[in-house]
Amino acid sequence: MKRLAFVISSLGAGGAEKVLSLMSHYLAQKGISLTLISLGDSKSFYPLPAQAKIIALGECRSSKGVIDSLFQNLRRIQKLRQALRAARPDLILSFMTETNILSIIAAKSLGIPVIASEHTNYLWQPSRLWNRLRHLLYPLASATTLLTQRDKENHYGFLPQAKILPNPFDFPPLSLTPKEKIILGVGRLIKDKGFDRLIRAFSRTSIGDYQLLIAGEGEERVRLEELIQSLGMEEKIHLLGSQKEIYPLYERASIFVLSSSMEGLSNALIEAMSMGCAVISFDCPYGPSEVITPQENGLLVPLHDEVALQEAMERLIQEEPLRQKLSQNAPKVRERFAIDRVMPQWEELMRSILDSTPSCSKES
Repeated sequence: MKRLAFVISSLGAGGAEKVLSLMSHYLAQKGISLTLISLGDSKSFYPLPAQAKIIALGECRSSKGVIDSLFQNLRRIQKLRQALRAARPDLILSFMTETNILSIIAAKSLGIPVIASEHTNYLWQPSRLWNRLRHLLYPLASATTLLTQRDKENHYGFLPQAKILPNPFDFPPLSLTPKEKIILGVGRLIKDKGFDRLIRAFSRTSIGDYQLLIAGEGEERVRLEELIQSLGMEEKIHLLGSQKEIYPLYERASIFVLSSSMEGLSNALIEAMSMGCAVISFDCPYGPSEVITPQENGLLVPLHDEVALQEAMERLIQEEPLRQKLSQNAPKVRERFAIDRVMPQWEELMRSILDSTPSCSKES
């Protein structure tokens, strides 16, 4: 493979965008020519290879209704098809449901194979129309990748050939710096991340000197700030905003909490475990239970159960031997998710597709 195109809705501060950054650096070092196509603008939160060509379609605004959405997506398909024709990639790797569907349509007449990669679980897409299109069009992709076996078993019966491939992680060296009395949450400040539940549970905890730090930005910031004020926790709970360098926070934190209602696999959970945090997670669909072995490398608590979350935090604060055990076992996730372990699996998938594709990048 000489040329690869990534297609993604934006280059902002999200999990899929971070994965694109890591994959693009790895593949650029292998000498592959990369084109990164963003449906939005060209501003990237994460670093991208200097040699990669970035094409911004400028078509990521919110639609004003069904008709506007239809015409906007037709424009996106047209612009995307033009960008792909100019880039002439051997293969397309697209990210997330809606962008995957647009990429499959745009690439079909060009004869370019597409890998449709999902970076959350099936339930995250609430639209009946997009879900119907997923059922109709994903079988036309050369491959579809999912993050968890449970997601495949529960929702992708229509696509038995879907492959389970994890995201790659470029872990820094494991720090020997002593942990601080910090409980950490990481993610976009949106409702599904459940930071309101984490804040309420933390406020009821016998916390001693512990502080709760939440790294991320989003539409829920004002509501969360008001909640913190109403609980009188301004000195104990801090919203840090988006952090380009997140690993120093994991190094400092003794405990990490994932309070999401649903996840794909949770990059933040794996990053925290890689740096020796003792982790607690709601047992949400679908990722945490495929990473955490309860009482061995983390704790799982019933979904949305704030009392159970409170008790789990108190337990780890009070029971140092358990906290140390989880902290020592958690970094073993590095063996499963390190970039040098994961990317050869992606490269093998790409080779198998190209070997079975009669011709690519046809003129059209």
